[in-house]
Amino acid sequence: MRHRPIALDPADVQIKIRGGVRPGDVRRARQTVAELSRLAHGEPRIVRVLSAVRAVPDEAVVEMDQLDHDFLLFVDPVTGGDCLVHRTGGGYRLVRLDPRPELPPPTCAAVSVATEAAPRLSVAAAVERLELGGFPYVFFADAGSGAGQVVYRRADGAYGLVTTLR
Repeated sequence: MRHRPIALDPADVQIKIRGGVRPGDVRRARQTVAELSRLAHGEPRIVRVLSAVRAVPDEAVVEMDQLDHDFLLFVDPVTGGDCLVHRTGGGYRLVRLDPRPELPPPTCAAVSVATEAAPRLSVAAAVERLELGGFPYVFFADAGSGAGQVVYRRADGAYGLVTTLR
């Protein structure tokens, strides 16, 4: 018996749970959808790699707005640190690989600063976190190099990678 290949998009899969929903049920359902998607589309692949820009946080916010992106990975020329700025419900949030409280906050009033460091992951682990967590992107420190990177889901279902490595 031959099986015909099918196209499966996780957005097309609906999982119904009767009764109360427990966190473990939701986690298992997400894992199942991610596994079905991998079976249908093959292993996730990175199809586009971009380099980060050099900017201070305030400039990064302006550039992100001009590009109409949800996030922007950049290298702060003052500190030399890898950073990410992203949209939140009421403004923007700055995440540094190495958050240091002694650094001055951005001058934009709508930018909050995260106090937690970005997780240290491999690209494969970041893709897995992206799939299982339902996030649009994941900012992380590369496990090998320590460089700031962002993996994100593209509209075509593949993944993109933005990195501070050159």
